[in-house]
Amino acid sequence: MDKGIPIVTAFPGQVYGADSWFPQLFLEPLAKNKPVTGLKGHNPIFSPIHVDDCSRALLFLLDAGQPGEKYILVDDKPIRSGDITTLAAQALNVPDKKRYVPTWLCRMLLGPVLTEYATAHTNFSNEKLKKAGFTYLYPTIQAGIANVVEEWRKRENA
Repeated sequence: MDKGIPIVTAFPGQVYGADSWFPQLFLEPLAKNKPVTGLKGHNPIFSPIHVDDCSRALLFLLDAGQPGEKYILVDDKPIRSGDITTLAAQALNVPDKKRYVPTWLCRMLLGPVLTEYATAHTNFSNEKLKKAGFTYLYPTIQAGIANVVEEWRKRENA
């Protein structure tokens, strides 16, 4: 900005899609009739965005973003991690299985950084992006999860 370059900054939330962390953490275990593992005593809030909406938002901001502004790329409704498991199970039409492990075990096996990531709340707002005129294909993870499951199943069967 100091050099006169019209920089627009975008910060994506948890981008989910058929080729993201989402199948590994939620779809694969549930499809194999295994539980999704969470941390005992933690049910953090996530601010997700569908991969298609994230890429569309980035392209949108190339034209509509205001230089010097920072935009958070997340959908309309943050969600708790335990609720994501339930939505994934419903989309797969399988039982909602969850298993909880103590935080100290996670810290010992994965270290403090990944444990912090797994327990941190990421409750962000997309207000500025929407005020700029961006519209979503999948305004919530509830609206986008069927698309992700469909794409994931296609890839699994290919």
